[in-house]
Amino acid sequence: MAEVDFSHAKIVPATSYAGSTSLRNPTYNSGVTLAMTSPHNSSGQEIVSTYNVVELVNQQKELAYLWTGTFNASGTEFYMVYNGAGWRIYNISFNSGDTFIFQIKADLICQ
Repeated sequence: MAEVDFSHAKIVPATSYAGSTSLRNPTYNSGVTLAMTSPHNSSGQEIVSTYNVVELVNQQKELAYLWTGTFNASGTEFYMVYNGAGWRIYNISFNSGDTFIFQIKADLICQ
């Protein structure tokens, strides 16, 4: 058991997930889909045994969420998808039993 290193992680809008290739832009959903669902693999299977999301900031032009938990699978990427939109987090490595803590901050441009 180790803590996952997110120092080189990348986050991008998911373009395909669980067989779907027509995902919406994740800003479609409230909270820009950052706190809507647990981490899943590319097949749509949940890959955490426990997780918690805390909203740190919810302002007009800024959102921030803190994620903590434990993976129950191994991999190098995961997805957070809700209501046909989501994010792909990659450039990491984790094993079953590894714990995680990461923060995602989004600066919003409102037009």
